[in-house]
Amino acid sequence: MGLDSGAMSVLPGAISTTDAKYEAKSVALAASTNNSITLPNAGNCTAAIIVPPVGNTATLLLKGASGDTGLFIHKTMPTVIALDGSQFASQTDIVLYPSAAVTVQVVFL
Repeated sequence: MGLDSGAMSVLPGAISTTDAKYEAKSVALAASTNNSITLPNAGNCTAAIIVPPVGNTATLLLKGASGDTGLFIHKTMPTVIALDGSQFASQTDIVLYPSAAVTVQVVFL
């Protein structure tokens, strides 16, 4: 099934830390280990944006829990995750596993 119009473009937009309804922070990730990031304001947080630094070369695995296999997210482009606040009883954090130490920006909306 294709797109209704046959094409679609999504333009990058600017998001500043003043847009963060709940929290925006720098997170220093330790190399080759599970780094847990707590979701703020459980039940009301609707999205997380993970922004790696420009020129990052470390692979980044996004996990729902430390034991997960995870999935690779882009090394240098932002990743947006839509969150279901009704599930916060079982999901209170996200986990990032980088191949090398790196500091990412995380914006919670």
